[in-house]
Amino acid sequence: MKKKFIVISLITILLIINFSGCINKDDNDSVKFEIVSLTVKPSLINKDEQVILSWEVLKASSVYIEGIGSVSNKGERVVFPHESTIYQLTAKNETKILTAMAEVTVIENVNDSQDMNRDINITPVLTISKDESSNSLRIVWVEPGVKWGYININATDGNSVYYYTNLDTYVNSGDTLYFDGKGLSGSITIRLWYIPTEKIIGTYTLNGVIP
Repeated sequence: MKKKFIVISLITILLIINFSGCINKDDNDSVKFEIVSLTVKPSLINKDEQVILSWEVLKASSVYIEGIGSVSNKGERVVFPHESTIYQLTAKNETKILTAMAEVTVIENVNDSQDMNRDINITPVLTISKDESSNSLRIVWVEPGVKWGYININATDGNSVYYYTNLDTYVNSGDTLYFDGKGLSGSITIRLWYIPTEKIIGTYTLNGVIP
């Protein structure tokens, strides 16, 4: 009877050990090869500002971030993107390849970033002053998002010429444009347009421009 009890006890112990081993094995197998996260914060910056790129990958044999290089399975890096960038992470194990992407938008012109804080459907306010004696147009004050449109000279002799100056650049408060007739006399027409809505928001004319 005593021997039978000992045998039963040994069998029970062995079963417990084997059962425990199975639980541990299942726990290990439940950890899957995956990209847990890839983030860039903040995702919107002005030029020359920094962002923090962070990532975490499980059960990868190698991890590579384009533009950064080979990295550990988990970490973070301070980077200074000079332009809008998409960071792509590639993780590999013995049989699979996984990828993930995170994007940062870099604002290169202060007008762009400021314009994001207002309703783009509202026509921006601008104040213009003209000086006919000096053939100049001055931007006293302007809201963000306005660009110079096109400038042309309507000459008194019936000819006209397209006048190139500071075209397709943002208009800033304090800007002053001085004009001459490029060999013609007559008037100069200046048009300004608003980037988000692609609409002309102002047309201004300087009369009596000298050649």
